[in-house]
Order: sequence, then structure tokens, then C-alpha cells
Amino acid sequence: DVVVRGSRKFRFVNTHLEAFGDPSIREAQAKELTAKGGPARGRLAVVLVGDLNSDDNTVSGADRKAYLALKRKGFVDRSTERPMSCCIKSGILTSNFGAVSDFDHHIDHVLTNRPRKVKRISAAVTGRAPQNGYWDSDHAGVFSKLRVLP
Repeated sequence: DVVVRGSRKFRFVNTHLEAFGDPSIREAQAKELTAKGGPARGRLAVVLVGDLNSDDNTVSGADRKAYLALKRKGFVDRSTERPMSCCIKSGILTSNFGAVSDFDHHIDHVLTNRPRKVKRISAAVTGRAPQNGYWDSDHAGVFSKLRVLP
């Protein structure tokens, strides 16, 4: 639970849901976050960030279920889908491998459960080009400037 630059108090949760294997594990993790007593539930507005390995628009089938579980609990995206943030398709992150065209889906999110109180001022993506011969990560960095209202 935090206050940043005079904002109202809010809860900040950072997570990385299961990436591989059975998508029902990822869905269960999302439900655990928002269950009674879970870290993304309570009286405060929640800002939930992380690599969710799920989305309702750029992935298909069972890979959508974790994101949809969060939406059912009232979470709304406060990041951006344009440009996409995931993923370099190489285990070697030098400029000789991977391409910006690999960023073809949106699984890295900034979400809130109180969209009337947590407003997005701006959102962007960084790291979509190699620097000094290396990619920063297989994901681009997603960030949002938010205003938490009383």
C-alpha cells in the first residue's frame, strides 16, 4: 500500500503469471490474486502490473482466460496495445537475432480495479530496438503515467 507524489493511497501489485504449460494454471493464479484476502483485493484502488501471459485481444483460446478472470473482477487496462510489447522469438538477445516484427501481442499490462479513480495520463512502450548490439529483453517495457484520484 503506497502513496506516490501526494496521490491517494493505493495498492501496487506486481506479478508474473505462468508462461508455459497448462493455461488453467495462469487462470488460477489470476483468480488467486483477486480472491478474498488476495493481494489485488481490498478497500484500496489496486494498480496491478506484470507479465500476465494473457490478453483478451491479441492471444487466443485458453490463453485468454487469466486476463478474462481479471476483467470479471473489474480490472481495466491502463497501458497500451500500440505498439505491441511481446516477444522477441529468440533465446539469443543480440541484434543478429529477433526483429521488431516479433512484437506481435500484448501480454504485459498495467491494470486497475478502480477505473474511475485511476486515470491513465499516458502510456508507452520502450525497448523495441537493440541497444549496443543487444535487446533489453524478449519483451518491450510497458509503462503508464497514472493519476490516482480521491
